[in-house]
Formats: sequence, structure tokens, C-alpha cells
Amino acid sequence: MRGRGRRSQGGFSLIEVVVALASVALMLGTIYQVSNGAVRSTVRTDNYLRALAMAQSRLAEAAAMPVLKVGTVMGSADGVAWSRSVKPYAAPPPSPETRLYEVSVIATRSGSRVVLETLLIDGIPRE
Repeated sequence: MRGRGRRSQGGFSLIEVVVALASVALMLGTIYQVSNGAVRSTVRTDNYLRALAMAQSRLAEAAAMPVLKVGTVMGSADGVAWSRSVKPYAAPPPSPETRLYEVSVIATRSGSRVVLETLLIDGIPRE
């Protein structure tokens, strides 16, 4: 005859299973937050880089103009809104036949804003 003592059973208790599921849920939540933050960061960087490329392009376009025209030009392309303003620079020119102009470009895309400014000399041949 065998006694009515405890029988040894294999497997996990209910508490062990619940603790394991809670641990997995915490890890999955953390992984989700990290990956979601990485995606947001990538989108912000993409928006900034597209705005920067547009601003650089509009600045180069102004530098290539045979004659600079004072004023503001605005436009938008590829989801980037931009404005370029050209105004006389308040400093004496390097020579009597040249003029200095301040060129400012602002490009914006989905909250990312880029401002580029430079001085250009007008009155000398451009290639």
C-alpha cells in the first residue's frame, strides 16, 4: 500500500505562468516604446534633411543668378515650403562697381525649420 502523501508533479504552477507572462508583456512594451521613438526620430531627421536640401538648393539658385533682384520669393515643392529674401547689405561694398546683398532662405517641412543666410556680391561676372 502506498501512502496518501504528496505526489510530485512536473510543470509550472499558475503563479509562475502569470509572472512569466507579465515579464514578457513588460519586455514587449519596452521594445515597442524604443522602436516607436526610433521611428519618430527618423521621421524628424528626414523632415529636417529635406528642408535643408531645399534651402541649400534655393541658396545656390540665388548665387547662380546673373543679376540679384531685391525682394522675397516664396514657393513650395516636395512638401517643403520655402522663402528666399534678397536685400542690400548695410556695409560698404568692396569696390565701387560691386554691391553686397544679404540672401536669406527659410525652408519648413512638418515642423522642421531651416534658416540659411549668406552674403553675395553683385556686379562681377558669374560663371
